[in-house]
Amino acid sequence: MCRIGRDCVMPGLYAMVGAAAVLGGVTRMTVSLVVIMFELTGSLEFIVPTMAAVMFAKWVGDAIYKTGIYDAHIELNGYPFLDNKGEYPYSTVAAQVMRPSNEMRVIEQNGMSVGELETVLRESNCNGFPVVNDVNQMLVVGFCTRMDLGQVLKNARKTMPYITTNSPVYFTTTATTNCDTNNINSSRKNINSQQQPETFDNIIVVDEQRRRRRRKEKNERVEEENSEISEQLPGSPAPLYINHIMDVAPMTVADQTPMETVIDMFRKLGLRGTLVTNNGRLLGIITKKDILTFMKEGEHN
Repeated sequence: MCRIGRDCVMPGLYAMVGAAAVLGGVTRMTVSLVVIMFELTGSLEFIVPTMAAVMFAKWVGDAIYKTGIYDAHIELNGYPFLDNKGEYPYSTVAAQVMRPSNEMRVIEQNGMSVGELETVLRESNCNGFPVVNDVNQMLVVGFCTRMDLGQVLKNARKTMPYITTNSPVYFTTTATTNCDTNNINSSRKNINSQQQPETFDNIIVVDEQRRRRRRKEKNERVEEENSEISEQLPGSPAPLYINHIMDVAPMTVADQTPMETVIDMFRKLGLRGTLVTNNGRLLGIITKKDILTFMKEGEHN
């Protein structure tokens, strides 16, 4: 108890203010820390000295080192974290930061075998692979994650005994050529043009015929895909169709996109990586680690 007319020393007040100052200097927390201390103690009359101690501790900590202990641990552990409050004062474009395509492992849309894809998974630690039409044109067709590709190959090995190491893998529904596709489309157009309704009374009948024809064509396509395995030439391996695991609309940016825009996309969309293209042709890839590395190099230089 403090006596009236005498100086009163309250050790608890100094302890609370000192603890708040230490936490404020280490974590760089301000308002949230003051609220936490108030909720723990319930002493509203000590809120002003606590606020003053926390602010002075933060100012002193910022003068010594720019980040708090949590940010320092993230940096030491190498976690790819982009601070929303950070700025990017460099006038660069995506082509200057990207990892070139010749340093990447890409997957061809058609033609690669199961063994080649398994080799890609073993020799690369990337979380995903761009899918291109071929290695010469390098036109982006989609993107396939490492987990999905490994899982579908593993399941194919277990549940499909006819799949071998030399089995071709297709990221399309069928392995038909462009000429076959054009012929199919033209024949369908001719059938549709021949069965156009002439009067309103025939609309219902013709629509029912169209629905039946579409169901029949769909069933025929499914039967053709299922029978392709049995129709293979003697000695030729059965194909594997895995188009369902491919992302046909991956995130891409142009090679001349400013890095400020790219970083803003990473922050708002939570991206881990984006492909860099020029008129659909794959030039490289930018990951969150590439951005952080480039920013650190810019700070040191």
